[in-house]
Amino acid sequence: SLKAPNESVCKKQLMKNISESRDKLFFVLFHLDGPDKEPEKEPTSFLIQTDPYRLPEEEEEVDGPHAFHCTFFLEHPDDIDKVNTMKRFWFRWQKYYAKTDTLSKDMTLFHPNQTKIATKRSYLVWEEWLDLTDP
Repeated sequence: SLKAPNESVCKKQLMKNISESRDKLFFVLFHLDGPDKEPEKEPTSFLIQTDPYRLPEEEEEVDGPHAFHCTFFLEHPDDIDKVNTMKRFWFRWQKYYAKTDTLSKDMTLFHPNQTKIATKRSYLVWEEWLDLTDP
C-alpha cells in the first residue's frame, strides 16, 4: 500500500524543484487577507521569485520552518490581454512611511532600471515569507 508523503518529503521535493529552476520564478495562489478587508473566497495568482539561500531559522519574523522568502511581481497593466509567456512582470513596490512604520496598500510600478529611484523615494519591494508546502 502507498503511504501519503510526509511534510519533509514534500519540502525535499520542493527544494529540489526550486534548486533546479534557473530563475527561481513560480506562480502561486495566494489569499490577500488584510486587516480592513474580508478574506477572499478565491486565491489570486501571483508570480513570485524564491530565495532558497535565505533560511527561515535565521530570521526573527518567520514562524515556520517551511517558509520561503518570496518577492512578488506585478503584471504590467499594458500586458493584461497577452498570454503569460509574452507578459512583462515587474517588482511590486509599496510606499514605506517611516513615521508610522507602515506600508501603503497601493502597489506602484517602477521601470526595472529605476530601482534606485524607487528606493530613494522610500518604496519597498513586496516580499513575504510563504509556506510553499501549504496546499
